[in-house]
Amino acid sequence: MIHVRSGELRRFLRATDELVPVGLEHLQLDLDRDLAELMRGTC
Repeated sequence: MIHVRSGELRRFLRATDELVPVGLEHLQLDLDRDLAELMRGTC
């Protein structure tokens, strides 16, 4: 269990939303590439 003050959590979420607005995550991430990178060499 992790305890976080709600004010700190709200500030963190607000800051992340300013960096990468909801719905635009795909412009910042290439999940297929990242997953392939994580899985490389495991099979």
